[in-house]
Amino acid sequence: MDEAREGREGQQEVIREPYYGPDPSDEISLIELINVVLKNRRMVVVTPLIVFVLVVAYAFLQPRTYTSSASFTPQSSSGSQSMAAGLAAQFGVSIPGGENAQSPQFYANLITSREILSPLLDATFTFAAEEEMISGTPAELFEIEGDSPGQVREKTREALKDRVSVSTDRETGLVTLSVQTLWPEFSHQLAASVLEQLNRFNLETRQSQASAERGFIERRLEVVQDSLRAAEDALEDFLQKNRQLDSPQLQFVQDRLQRRVTMQQQVYTTLSQAYEQASIDEVRDTPVITVVEQPESPAIPDRRRLLLKGILALMVGGMLGIFGAFGREFMVRGRDTDSDEFEEFDRLKQATFQDLKRPWRFIKG
Repeated sequence: MDEAREGREGQQEVIREPYYGPDPSDEISLIELINVVLKNRRMVVVTPLIVFVLVVAYAFLQPRTYTSSASFTPQSSSGSQSMAAGLAAQFGVSIPGGENAQSPQFYANLITSREILSPLLDATFTFAAEEEMISGTPAELFEIEGDSPGQVREKTREALKDRVSVSTDRETGLVTLSVQTLWPEFSHQLAASVLEQLNRFNLETRQSQASAERGFIERRLEVVQDSLRAAEDALEDFLQKNRQLDSPQLQFVQDRLQRRVTMQQQVYTTLSQAYEQASIDEVRDTPVITVVEQPESPAIPDRRRLLLKGILALMVGGMLGIFGAFGREFMVRGRDTDSDEFEEFDRLKQATFQDLKRPWRFIKG
C-alpha cells in the first residue's frame, strides 16, 4: 500500500512543459490554396485574357518598323605604327593608340558616341515612301520638339542612339550595326551615314596619330643625327692622330669609337625609315575598317512577335489574377474576424478619397 501511494505521488509531481509550436489550425494547406484559386476562378481566368488582349492590340496597332544591317571588321594596326611605338618605348615615350583602339568593342562604343551621331543631326535625308518623297533632318523625321535648339538636338541624338544597335562577335571580331526606323530607305541611308562617319573618324584619328608620330620621329632624328656626326668626328679625329695602331690600347679605343658610330648609324637608319612611313600614313586616306556586308534597304518589315508578347502577357496576367484572388480572400476573411479594423479602414479610405477630390483643403490642413 505504501509503495503504491508513493508511486502515485511521484506521478503527480511530474511537470509537463507547455507546447509553444504552431497551432495546427493556423497552418495553410495546399488544398486551401487551391480552393482560394478555384473560388476566384473568374478573376484568375479573366485577368490574363484582358492583359493578353491589351498587349496584343497595342503591339498590333504600332507602326511597322524596318531594320537595315551592316557588318565590318576593324583592321589591325600597321607595321609602321608598331615600329614607331617600339622606337618611342626605347626612349621612354608612350605613343597613344595600338591594339586597344582596333578592338571590336571600341567600335561598338564609338558608333553610339557623340563623335559619330552629332554630324548626322544636321544632315538632310531624302527618300521615297509610299509613292511620295520625304525629306528632312532626323529631328523633323522623328518629330522631335523642344523648348530650345539645344534641347531638340539632345533629344534627337538620344532618339538616334535608341534606333542604332551594335553587336560584336569575339571569335571573328565582326561588328554588326543595325538601324531601325519607320521607313526602309531611311534605315538604309542612316546605316550608310553611320559607316561613313565611322570611316571619317578613323581617317582623322589615324592621320593625327601619324602626324604626332612623324613629329616625334623628326625630333629624335635630329638628336640622333647630331650624335652620329659627333661619333664620326671623334673617330675621324682619332684616326688622324693615330695613323699607325701599334699598341693594343689604341686598337681598343678605335673599336670602341667604331661601335659607337655603328650603333648611331643603325638608329639613324631605323628612324629614317619610320619617318618616311609616318609621312605616308599622315596623308593616307584608305579606310581602316573592312565592310563585310553593306547596308541595304529592307524589303520586309520587322516581325511584331505577337505570339511571344501574347505568351508573356498571359503569364503576367495569370500572376496578377492569382495575387488578386488571394488579396480578395484576405480582405473577406479579415472583415469576418477583425470587423473593427476594417471599419476603420473603410472610414480612412473614404476620408482619403475626399482629400483627393479637394486637395486644396488637404494642403491647408
